[in-house]
Amino acid sequence: AVVVNPTDDEILALSHISFDFIQIHKLPSLARLNQLKMLTNIPLIVALSISNAEDVAGIQAWASVHDWLLFDAKAPEGSAIPGGNGVTFDWKLLRGLALPRHAQWLLSGGLTPENVTEAVRTTGAKWVDVSSGVEYEAGIKNPDAIRHFIENASCL
Repeated sequence: AVVVNPTDDEILALSHISFDFIQIHKLPSLARLNQLKMLTNIPLIVALSISNAEDVAGIQAWASVHDWLLFDAKAPEGSAIPGGNGVTFDWKLLRGLALPRHAQWLLSGGLTPENVTEAVRTTGAKWVDVSSGVEYEAGIKNPDAIRHFIENASCL
């Protein structure tokens, strides 16, 4: 499930469905993450928006209390949605990022079949997340693009 700054009731409702993960965008604070973790046994993926070194510097605090982190590109100014904008960030910002040994993370943000190999090589990502990068048009997935993406992501 993918949600944006969910309420307690929304997390509780999702907890009654057999999701493997709940991906959360736009969480206002670590305290709020801790509150949500107490409401569900489903692992949470916390999306962190990145556009510069300052954003990367803030990752350490989140790494201590997360289940998974998702490094996503910061949405463009005026965007109505926090993700799925087809925007990348400078992947080199993640080089040398020291996370706790238990920390699991995914790379997201503007990934496409054409750039996923470079993104994985640059960041060392073991997991990637894609949405708009494999669509014909907004919300309509392209099976050939999905296949090409998987081939390029898994060839490393």
